[in-house]
Amino acid sequence: KFASYRILADALGRLPDRRWTLDIAGDGEARAKVERLFAPWGPRVRLHGTIEHHARLTGLYGDADLFVWPAVNEAYGMVLLEAQAMGCPVLAGAYGGVASVVKHDETGILTQPGDITAFADALSGLLQNRERLRRYGAHAMRFVRQEQQPRWRPSLRRRQLPQLPRRLSLPRRGRFRPSANRVVRRLDL
Repeated sequence: KFASYRILADALGRLPDRRWTLDIAGDGEARAKVERLFAPWGPRVRLHGTIEHHARLTGLYGDADLFVWPAVNEAYGMVLLEAQAMGCPVLAGAYGGVASVVKHDETGILTQPGDITAFADALSGLLQNRERLRRYGAHAMRFVRQEQQPRWRPSLRRRQLPQLPRRLSLPRRGRFRPSANRVVRRLDL
């Protein structure tokens, strides 16, 4: 997982003129390394630690413009489904089973595995195109509700995800702030 954080940090470093914030939810043994890796961005990167309350996690997703994760050696990507279920478009590396849960140019963007330049370029492009983010978010929510939910619901026995919305709606108008794009990464470190 730390390899994904390195790619993400490198990609963010290639966006000096973009305004963004990054919220990272989760905790684990690599937390100190992740904190050091993202320290150069100061308050632009917020590590929230373990989030016990679904409402708070749902709030992070609701405030996010984009869910980003290079997904190095990701076997399936349950967290990518979780983000999409909440209407978050996804930018991810096309490792393992990620392409089965993120539809390229429909629910988000998939880049070549490990290609930092492609990841940074895709991130920059998405942060400049709010209409594309809205469209991907709407498609992502519909994709999870209609096509993926029956497949992954049985695997949730030990993990509670936020309740899926009952109807599909586009993000509220004020969701995208021109001052800073919010990207979120939720994963156990």
